[in-house]
This record gives sequence, C-alpha cells and structure tokens, in this order.
Amino acid sequence: MPSLQSKAIGQIQACNNVNDVKSIFEQYKFELLENDGNGNKVVALEFQNVVREKLSSFNLNDEEVKNVCNGCHQLIQV
Repeated sequence: MPSLQSKAIGQIQACNNVNDVKSIFEQYKFELLENDGNGNKVVALEFQNVVREKLSSFNLNDEEVKNVCNGCHQLIQV
C-alpha cells in the first residue's frame, strides 16, 4: 500500500491543469506536515518539489502562481 505522500505525489503528477494542482495541494498540505531543521512545521519537501515542478510546467507568471493557492507561490520561488 503506497504512503499518503506517494499517493499525493501521484495525484499531482496526473494533474492536467492548475485548478487540479490547487485542489490536491489543499487536500494534502496539512496531512503532509513535517518538521524542518528548526522545528517548524512545513509541508513535506518532496511534495513541495513535485508541486513546484508541476506548476512550472504550466508556464505561469509569478502573479498567476500566487493566485493558485496559499503557500504555493512560495514554492515556485525556492
């Protein structure tokens, strides 16, 4: 049985549009929290990377990315 993160990543990779990415990100962002090096809660880095790559594949400008979802715009700038 795949992990929750593997399931979420698979769903992001299968998205065909920005709204689908937003929906999947919102669905999993709280379930995929982990601690960073400073003890802060962050969305799992592997999941963030997949979201960033998928959003980049849609050739969005910074303003469009900011409109996708709260927090997603930060992923594209990392």
